[in-house]
Amino acid sequence: MTSTYRVLIIEDSLPLTNIYRQYLAKEPIELVCLETGQAALDYLEKATPHLILLDLKLPDMSGEKVLKQIKDKGSPAQ
Repeated sequence: MTSTYRVLIIEDSLPLTNIYRQYLAKEPIELVCLETGQAALDYLEKATPHLILLDLKLPDMSGEKVLKQIKDKGSPAQ
């Protein structure tokens, strides 16, 4: 039985996002790629990924600020 994992990539560099897409296309992964911290926070209101890859320099806020907001909010399992 093959499991599908949801991976959220928060990255504003399209070339780097394309590298992630190419590499991970071989895996049983549902890949979600977003370019801004706010888009990621909005997405996380509706879904819980298994893994988040977070760029530290985003156009609208720092990756550290995104991470802090994610941690402050807590996960649904908490």
